[in-house]
Amino acid sequence: FLATVNFDHTTEDLSPRFLDRSWIITLAPSQISSESISESGLENAETIVSFKSLLSAFSPKPDDYIPEAVKLKWEKIQDIFRSCGHQIMPRNLKMINCYCLAGCRCMNQGTPESRFAPLDYAVSQKILPLINGSGIQYDDLMHKLADECANMPICHQHIERMMRFAENNMGYYQFFAR
Repeated sequence: FLATVNFDHTTEDLSPRFLDRSWIITLAPSQISSESISESGLENAETIVSFKSLLSAFSPKPDDYIPEAVKLKWEKIQDIFRSCGHQIMPRNLKMINCYCLAGCRCMNQGTPESRFAPLDYAVSQKILPLINGSGIQYDDLMHKLADECANMPICHQHIERMMRFAENNMGYYQFFAR
């Protein structure tokens, strides 16, 4: 299923159960011109992709693999969560593994900024949105993640934003803080 959810001052908090089962993709606000809005419905509806085609393109294949550097980075991130008293659920471990298997096949990893791209997207969409709390364990978690994810641009941007917000919010870390 694909859905959009607004998360602002007009909505209720998203439940931890919902977040644990969802991939969170954040979109930057954009300007929409009146010319780009169609009154006739979907343009190019004939090009809609079937679910079967999506599965074929993005499910892991038998010959997919995760490079050793990406595996090691993911193990270090898991160790950080464990050492700070936070558990990553087995369901999420499996989902990230599948994402990285398919992502390593589909994504460019040829530059220093994109070396960990599949893991960068996976952690930013699946793990960071679950962070919601305060105290020394969260402070320790965020600082260790900031160091470990310095070469993962998407995660690093989210972590830095969360840390800036926490400075002005009595040390409360929350992915959705704006």
